[in-house]
Amino acid sequence: MSQKSDRYQNQPWYVRLWRRRHYVPIPYRAVRIWVSDRKSDDPIGFRNCWGLAIGLAQCSMKWYYDWDEVKARLDRKLK
Repeated sequence: MSQKSDRYQNQPWYVRLWRRRHYVPIPYRAVRIWVSDRKSDDPIGFRNCWGLAIGLAQCSMKWYYDWDEVKARLDRKLK
């Protein structure tokens, strides 16, 4: 399968539903990141740990944006 057809956004609904199983461990991962980060000199907040956990889940789901989508989103935000 090519990289373009393996994207989360290009899959049928049942494949997207199956890939959403990666969202289940987000609370556990966020707490684990937060607890391990508390030992550092400059800890990040729990909200950032939650965002990191979501990003890890979306990487596992192969949920990413190509340049055209990023550019269109930036153009909308700038207007």
